[in-house]
Amino acid sequence: MTERFRSTGVDLRLWREDRLGSQSLEPGSLVVRLPTEAEWELVAWGADGRSYPWGNAWNARRCNSAESRIGSTCAVGLFASGSSPCGALDVSGNAYEWCATRWAGNYEGYGEAGPALQDPEGDVPRVVVGVPSATIPGASGVRATTGSTLSTGPAAVGVRVVGVVAGASWLS
Repeated sequence: MTERFRSTGVDLRLWREDRLGSQSLEPGSLVVRLPTEAEWELVAWGADGRSYPWGNAWNARRCNSAESRIGSTCAVGLFASGSSPCGALDVSGNAYEWCATRWAGNYEGYGEAGPALQDPEGDVPRVVVGVPSATIPGASGVRATTGSTLSTGPAAVGVRVVGVVAGASWLS
């Protein structure tokens, strides 16, 4: 992998300072956590039911897919033209991502489990979403889910976090 595709903890720190540095929040008022599956889906393709973050037509130039021939994950933002309606980058292709939601097999399995389903404790199966870059050509849609535990899950699962002001819900 070439140096231009690498991302480091320093990059994350600089991004965080750039994004959050101008916010005047009280210490401890911003809660950073994994998104629920519903939050991840809303960010990934918006509310209009599109097939890909950028629309309904496949375009290999908009995400890290098998066609890109990169062969592994890459730095977030390399495929900026594939951003979602709210501006989230790399929700199609690149890597699988963990969600806070407990894995129930399908939507019908969720029932009325409430908070325990959205923030399960311990090493329980959680939803893993996305389609990584190593998939077959044209298959880097955003809707592929499975369940896995932190201890037995695949090593190539990333995280995307949400920041919510304590006591608020950004979905309401």
